[in-house]
Amino acid sequence: MSPHRVFTGTNVFVDGTLKPATLVVNVATGTISEVYDSARARTSFPEVDDANWIDAGDKYILPGLVDAHVHLNEPGRTDWEGFWTGTRAAASGGVTTVVDMPLNSIPPTTSVENLEDKRVAAKGQCWTDVAFWGGVIPGNQEFPCVNATDLRLAMDQLKDTSTVLCFHAELDKLNHPAPSTDPTAYSTFLASRPQQLEVDAIELINTLHKQYPSLRLHIVHLSAAAALPLVRAAKAAGLPLTVETCFH
Repeated sequence: MSPHRVFTGTNVFVDGTLKPATLVVNVATGTISEVYDSARARTSFPEVDDANWIDAGDKYILPGLVDAHVHLNEPGRTDWEGFWTGTRAAASGGVTTVVDMPLNSIPPTTSVENLEDKRVAAKGQCWTDVAFWGGVIPGNQEFPCVNATDLRLAMDQLKDTSTVLCFHAELDKLNHPAPSTDPTAYSTFLASRPQQLEVDAIELINTLHKQYPSLRLHIVHLSAAAALPLVRAAKAAGLPLTVETCFH
């Protein structure tokens, strides 16, 4: 078998842009060993067998993507998703690394022992590289909210590390009456999750972040546009805060 695999095409992502290029990959290490600034012909690599020659034509050749927010739910809830199905779906979409969120599995990833359960469950099932987030709350109960005291404890433990602390940023100070509308309607759900929940949570996060200004924090699946000024203000103040959104 050829020690190299060659990818060529007219839309290869190299140095921040799409252009004609040819990539030579070391099969043993999986690393790119050579890059040519043109779409080379098959005859340029006579030592490479047909199985290791990939001409993508005008399709895109991109680095493998990293999805740092997935829910694989295994062990315990493979009827929702599991390592086999979740990582296979990721690979089919060009994602080569996933990072599994700590909730939803039984047990949740909130201790070293539970992390080992995850590793055992994942063995032999993964089509991509897999990493794991750890959770702050020691228990599931559908992953109850933390309070300011919990957050200070977590931040104090992590302050001298390179770890990223993530937040599902909703702080529910409101008293929600029972819905008078159709409980299955999307509008009912939206009314139950007003933007103020995320605004209040990010205000608290920013206040605590000032006490631990070197700690990297990340807001997951932000949906409230009203919270963006708070994020921008924190970043303008030099705090290492990042945010993602989820557009479903």
